[in-house]
Amino acid sequence: MSAYDVVFSNPSLDPNHPVQGDVFVNASARNLVVVLSVELNRDPQQPDARVVIRGIDSTEKGQEHAIGFSAPATVLRTTVALRVAAMDDAKPRPVGVEVATPGAVCTVRVLSVTPV
Repeated sequence: MSAYDVVFSNPSLDPNHPVQGDVFVNASARNLVVVLSVELNRDPQQPDARVVIRGIDSTEKGQEHAIGFSAPATVLRTTVALRVAAMDDAKPRPVGVEVATPGAVCTVRVLSVTPV
């Protein structure tokens, strides 16, 4: 579990707050369920906010999960459970986050990791 929050923003506020990046990497030989806490903040000047989570284990390539909301709310807090595949051919499996809406800020924390 992470002992810190990972913050992403669009546009990038500085090198410590990129638009996208990895929040977890499965470097084990087992499938895992990763539970993430996600907080998405909308710029009041924008009509909505959206974040995309990539790296979900699925039979479809490029599977992703989008979380979003629109005005009048300015923040959305949610918990997401993802199945992350085991390493394949010694290649770790990352779970990535991208802030897809300009003016949005997303804070992610890994709450738990459980083998399947």
